Amino acid sequence: MKKKVKVKPLLDPTNPQDWFKNKSLPSYLRQQLEEMSEEDIKIAFSKKPLAFGTAGIRGKMGPGTHYLNKFVYQQMMVGYCKHILAKNHHRPAIFIAHDNRLNSDVFANECAEVARQMGIIVYLPQENKLLPTPILSYAIRKYKLQGGVNITASHNPKEDNGFKAYNSLGAQILPAEAESVIKHMPQSNEIFDLSAYFRKGKPAEAKYIPYRELTESFFDEVIKATTIDKPFLTPKAPIKNVPIVFTGFHGTTTKLMPKFLERLGFKKVYVYPQHANISGLFEECPISNPEEDKAFTDVIKYATKVKSTIIIGCDPDGDRMAMGFKKTNRWRFLRGNEMGIIFSHYILNRKRFTEKKPLIITTHVSTSYVDRIAAKNHAVVMRTKTGFKWLGNMIDRLSERYEFILGFEEAIGALVHNVCRDKDAFGSICLALEIMNRGNAYFPDLHDYICDRIYDIYEPTFSQTFSYKIQSENWEEDAKRMMHRALHIKERKLFDYDIEKVWYQKESDCVVWTLNKDSWIKFRVSGTEPKFKIYFNFNNEMAGQLKAAAVMNIGKIENYVLKGFKYSR
Repeated sequence: MKKKVKVKPLLDPTNPQDWFKNKSLPSYLRQQLEEMSEEDIKIAFSKKPLAFGTAGIRGKMGPGTHYLNKFVYQQMMVGYCKHILAKNHHRPAIFIAHDNRLNSDVFANECAEVARQMGIIVYLPQENKLLPTPILSYAIRKYKLQGGVNITASHNPKEDNGFKAYNSLGAQILPAEAESVIKHMPQSNEIFDLSAYFRKGKPAEAKYIPYRELTESFFDEVIKATTIDKPFLTPKAPIKNVPIVFTGFHGTTTKLMPKFLERLGFKKVYVYPQHANISGLFEECPISNPEEDKAFTDVIKYATKVKSTIIIGCDPDGDRMAMGFKKTNRWRFLRGNEMGIIFSHYILNRKRFTEKKPLIITTHVSTSYVDRIAAKNHAVVMRTKTGFKWLGNMIDRLSERYEFILGFEEAIGALVHNVCRDKDAFGSICLALEIMNRGNAYFPDLHDYICDRIYDIYEPTFSQTFSYKIQSENWEEDAKRMMHRALHIKERKLFDYDIEKVWYQKESDCVVWTLNKDSWIKFRVSGTEPKFKIYFNFNNEMAGQLKAAAVMNIGKIENYVLKGFKYSR
């Protein structure tokens, strides 16, 4: 009689207890699992499938099938690789980059190994160094690759990480491609062993690109494509001796942006010391989002110390930048809409266009003020859904008919050249400083440029975004009810404005209140976080009056739409 062979049961990743039995589980994940509450475990092992938001997949790092860890990154990468392989390229190749977050370098290596085991050539920055988002986009185009992946959560809290996936254009993948990636992902109960998805034989090649060669090539291309006023590049340009304080919020531009500014000839760049290390702990940086003025509280103190009246900040993955200027005894940081207006006006008035009409691409929730500037300068404005992936994918498709000059979002992101297909802080900073240099004798900073030059011609405008974090467990349901309230508002008078029309704009996924005086208010749910957003766009009044109207009456709108829900602002 044959002796029965005892079959060892497979570990089930959907069972929290089986994670403790997994010998390949990193010690830090084991410790986190031991310390997790029942509520944390419920979220971490949720059966809800992973999904792409406005900018990739983002979430909390930790153990579980719904938190981000090495097993889930491998799962996502298998899905992405199968999506790439389905295109049947002869020698498929992709670029993999990462930011400064804890374990981002480890996750990048895990993703690279999965791709190689599946037969895809992997390009990596030398020594697996940090790489800003725009340089990843540039590298995909430069080396003619089929795509790329960035391990980053941008400006999210330090506990989060993310997975940004790119196509061969160097743009983030669109929803149809994202659905393909999700469809090709292994099931959550498979993630402890994905070897069945790997091909037999030798893994594909890993190519390590010299870091200095790649970054300096990017610098050269950006400067060449961005600069309009050539005297700006000379050592005698007045702006070159102006002291500038810079912070990369511990992120990917912390070391690179000062080198870029040095390449431009700036002699007095002061990196804020407390943000000068690239630690994923964000020790001195509780807020790493340059869109929020509070992120600059301590940076302002340092600027006063070094006698600088200009502050520049980039978010950790280097795609967005904010500029602040000292106005008498206070600091004024320009918003994304304001930068879009300034860039539009300057480019259209300084650059010559002969064959094709200039093209500005922006989103449905960004300011309509640029349409006025475009109309006067024979340019075209096209709008997309929120998320730069939509803008990045439009550029090549329209290149035969139009000359792309600018893509921007209200959330401070812009692309001012044709070098890459994602937001780029390097190009935005280059152009912003050129504008300041050009107006040296006429306006001291960009705030005065927009107020004293542009508003004089096109009348004032005011735009602002109010963001609310939904704090309930079923935040998606609450968000739907908020949108429903906004759509069924009965009020038809809002301070000095008439609500002429209330409607749902499908292409932007927004509820819109169309007001008189060429103004509007839009309501939208964030695609990356549990946030509800209200966008104001007011025109044809004095700038101070417009701002006062918004600030004084936002409470009334909150009462209409948000009353009874759990949220924080």
